[in-house]
Amino acid sequence: MSQFLPVLRGAALGQCCCSIAVIDDVMGRLALLQGYFSLLDSSPASPASGATRVLAGAWSDLRDVRNRLSGLAGQREADHA
Repeated sequence: MSQFLPVLRGAALGQCCCSIAVIDDVMGRLALLQGYFSLLDSSPASPASGATRVLAGAWSDLRDVRNRLSGLAGQREADHA
């Protein structure tokens, strides 16, 4: 069953696209931090390991929000690495 998403127009579309750009920027910064903490990770119990997991979860949540906004803006869903 497909979920209906309204397509945005006008100012709402502009705001949505701006939000997508901001989310993309934050996702990129989170990916950099994830890489940094994974370099520091020496054991599963280290604080760096915990930070890496938290950052990965935040990145995943933002990806879901970005994909939802992309659907509202009529864009295809994107999965950034």
